Amino acid sequence: MNPKLRRLIIQLTLITSLILLILVIIFFASKNEDIRSFSLNLITELVGFVIIVFILERILNKYRELEGLEKMNFVASQFNKVFQGYVNTLADIYKATSTEATDEIFKDLKKLFNEDFFKQLDNFDIDSHGPVIDKVEKINDEFKFHFKPWHEVLINRFEEHEKMMESYFEKYSAWMNNDMMKMYSGVLDIKISNSIRAHKRYEQLRLEEQEEGFVKYRISVSCGYHIFALANTLITIDEYNRSAFSSVEQIAVNKNLWANHIAPGIGESLISDEDEKNYIPRGLMDYSKLSKF
Repeated sequence: MNPKLRRLIIQLTLITSLILLILVIIFFASKNEDIRSFSLNLITELVGFVIIVFILERILNKYRELEGLEKMNFVASQFNKVFQGYVNTLADIYKATSTEATDEIFKDLKKLFNEDFFKQLDNFDIDSHGPVIDKVEKINDEFKFHFKPWHEVLINRFEEHEKMMESYFEKYSAWMNNDMMKMYSGVLDIKISNSIRAHKRYEQLRLEEQEEGFVKYRISVSCGYHIFALANTLITIDEYNRSAFSSVEQIAVNKNLWANHIAPGIGESLISDEDEKNYIPRGLMDYSKLSKF
């Protein structure tokens, strides 16, 4: 409700209540029947007025609640487009580091961001070719496809998601409730694109220092924990949306994820046993100790 209108209604109610009190006192104190009759008529009219104002205020409050809920539904549907983008990107990583397809991940986000996801992340070859074509060459009537490396694909994708988050936050923050503000800002604060850039810069510096051979570095612990934080936040948002906004299209893993004709291929970016010797050894990141699901 408009604050000015609300103040006016409160002022009118207080004034009417004061007049009613005076009329009631006059009614019981006066012995003149004309005055008593006049007072009673006014009391009846004013009581009716107070009841109408009360009903009107309840109707306006209900309308305000419905209007606010409608706005929050719209905001949730807009942000879900960004969250779906994050899930699609992380699901592609899961597929590229899996050894077999499983339909379990289609049930809910907890099934996608399971223990296997993070174990596979530790063996994710971030320098292998990603699911995006960089350029196409024609050689002797045959086409040769060159793919962007995963680290470039991820930086581009996460940058796009992060920019959309910033844009939507600027547009719709006034329409969010406290729960939405807390959860959505949690996603906004996670900058995986910067984490991957830092990982590549660090890797390059370390490789330049190597005197013998070429040694690869696994995805950094920092990147891994940023992805872990994002996954946990997306699970929380998904659970909240399903309970609060049942009419909004929910976040879900693409049912066609495992299709052979859709890149990336299953397990194509998983560090093989043969290639293991080219990577700096490191124990598995123990995300399970931080997991709340």
